[in-house]
Amino acid sequence: MTNIASFSAAALYELAKSLHPKGVVDEAFIPVEIEGQPMELRYFTDRGDGSDVELSFFRADARYARRSIIVWQDGRIDPTDDGVLPESDKREGERPATLSAEDLARAAFAALQRF
Repeated sequence: MTNIASFSAAALYELAKSLHPKGVVDEAFIPVEIEGQPMELRYFTDRGDGSDVELSFFRADARYARRSIIVWQDGRIDPTDDGVLPESDKREGERPATLSAEDLARAAFAALQRF
């Protein structure tokens, strides 16, 4: 088993692929806390040519991802959102997300290790 000290984007990519080599991980609603909010991590390992993994963080009551990142096989991490929810999913007093894509990747890495 790996640990958070061994985090790298490439290690996250490999871990996600090894847990679920192909497709949408529908059954994986992995609990994780992001910016003090309980969320669920959902991820997709088969987007296009398979060279990336998309990781999305959802509130349990939301239809849209609160935050999403793409981790590439070559080690790049790209945010896919601006941290702002659509009007239909906003909650009173909710603030824009502030964690970096790398911080989100670290949170996903730790959560997947517990999976």
